[in-house]
Amino acid sequence: MEEVDGKHVYNGNLPSTSEILRVFSFGEFPNMEKMEEAAHIGTAVHGSIAVMIMGGEYIVDDMIADDIRYHNCIKAFQEWRKDKEIIPVAIEQSFASTKHGFGGTIDFVGIENKEVVLKDWKTGQTRYKDFVQLELYAMLLKECTGLVAKDLCLVYLNKETGEFKERRCPDRQKLRIFSKRVLKFWKETEEFKKLVDGRRRLVV
Repeated sequence: MEEVDGKHVYNGNLPSTSEILRVFSFGEFPNMEKMEEAAHIGTAVHGSIAVMIMGGEYIVDDMIADDIRYHNCIKAFQEWRKDKEIIPVAIEQSFASTKHGFGGTIDFVGIENKEVVLKDWKTGQTRYKDFVQLELYAMLLKECTGLVAKDLCLVYLNKETGEFKERRCPDRQKLRIFSKRVLKFWKETEEFKKLVDGRRRLVV
């Protein structure tokens, strides 16, 4: 994974799941300054969690180190982690699919109760498209590793209170159907067709 023009791309030209899902953000006019601030905190939290799971210590910049919201997120994660018996399989691992035409970085893949689970840490408001993103991650994981995720879970880390909540889609079957429709829609876009044409020219 690399960053090009402020966007994450995989295998040189494949967009991230986040970029694909932007087409479903109709009517949203976000405050870019607040988004950048939230992203800065979120990046630090994700980095800290990844290192903590691996038994290390994450060093943050001074601005983040003095931000109570960052510390509340870490507190929430530590509370969530208590008494959890999960074997890590992949942490902040990037995958890419030329078949589906996108890539993504999965926060956490693990084994819990003898089943493969996907966890996604959220420090901001959770929406249905976050569940769609997880389902797309599950598709990536299956294609790239053969692992089938039985449980998809958003772990919301509250920046204000230091509390956590686990959130799962109430109907996984409907989520699968909708996610496949999202993928079908993506494959009908001009952007996807350009990616396919570009790969064909490379092969030729």
